[in-house]
Amino acid sequence: RGSRGGGGAAAEGSDMAASMRRLFVYGSLMHPRVRTALLQHDPVASPAVLSGYHRYQVHGEVYPAIRPLADSNVAGQVLELTEDELAVLDRFEGREYERIEVEVLVDGSEVQPAFAYMWVADEAELHGAWELSEHFDVEAFMGGEKRSEHF
Repeated sequence: RGSRGGGGAAAEGSDMAASMRRLFVYGSLMHPRVRTALLQHDPVASPAVLSGYHRYQVHGEVYPAIRPLADSNVAGQVLELTEDELAVLDRFEGREYERIEVEVLVDGSEVQPAFAYMWVADEAELHGAWELSEHFDVEAFMGGEKRSEHF
């Protein structure tokens, strides 16, 4: 990656900022321990809301999924990530999810583009609503058979 306009720390910093991508997270990736285990650090997280989607429980799992639903909102966080970090999370999310482009309200003030992982597997597996404080057990999640290879 070359620097623009003569190099130096300022140019390098702007290259770094330009290469960062926003990711809206709404489930297991809201937990700092999960993010740190996957990315080897805990990126800064800002509160955000995704409109026009619903966060469902996934049958038999401790993690959620989102699907479009009019007049619904999902509270979550936005992370600033590198392309390499997004690639790690793409592998982590697997085939049940697809990374899509969305717009989120960040810090209650500004709508920004971001990526989010949307459920693309069998919708019959989705039911009800999912809340981090009620449905997420980090120990069960990190030790679970399906995800343990990542931790």
